[in-house]
Amino acid sequence: MRKQWFLKSVALLTFVGAASLPLSAQAVRGALPGTVNYVEGQVSIDGNPLNSRQDGNTQVQQNQSLMVANGKAEMLLSPGVFVRAGNNSEIRMVSNGLANPTIELVRGEAMVEVDQKAVDAQIDVLEHGATASILKVGLYRFDSDRSRIEVIDGKVKVTENGHSKELGQGKEVAINGEPLKTAGFDRKAEDDLYRWSSVRSSYLAQSNVVEARSVYMGYSPNAGPGW
Repeated sequence: MRKQWFLKSVALLTFVGAASLPLSAQAVRGALPGTVNYVEGQVSIDGNPLNSRQDGNTQVQQNQSLMVANGKAEMLLSPGVFVRAGNNSEIRMVSNGLANPTIELVRGEAMVEVDQKAVDAQIDVLEHGATASILKVGLYRFDSDRSRIEVIDGKVKVTENGHSKELGQGKEVAINGEPLKTAGFDRKAEDDLYRWSSVRSSYLAQSNVVEARSVYMGYSPNAGPGW
């Protein structure tokens, strides 16, 4: 059960791409890197509160921070890459470029879902001075409070103090200034953020299928910014 929601999302997104090539351009219209897709509870950008009416219309700019107090937020990092933050989290936008988007998890917990990745694209997540470069489509958990990086699915390269280690599915690494060592973890474990991320992934997949059918028929009921 732990992988079904993610694999379902990837499968539906693949269907969308096959059903209508123009959809990719339409889906990201008005949704640039750093766009906040969805918020629940107390969420702000540099202390300026956000609400649900701003979904899809607000962008986290370079050096700004997406802050979550009691709530959750989803941000588009690049086409097909979604960052989801949980309670008491802060994510700083280091670079919002399409070719090399980079964020820093300052505190709290975040999940990164990569549904598509261009061959030459580089996706980096900074945590406590370490750099995690996402190498493959997959699902990743970053926990700044516990100084952990987990690969639920996919592959990541972690670099700290000049040393690098690649992690695959079901592996985690501790960021603590010591030589990097990988260990296994329980991929069946699901917390509140994981379950919320699963629901968001399912909604996005369903929305993409509706958009694909609409574009194929020559109209789109969901035209406009926001997802």
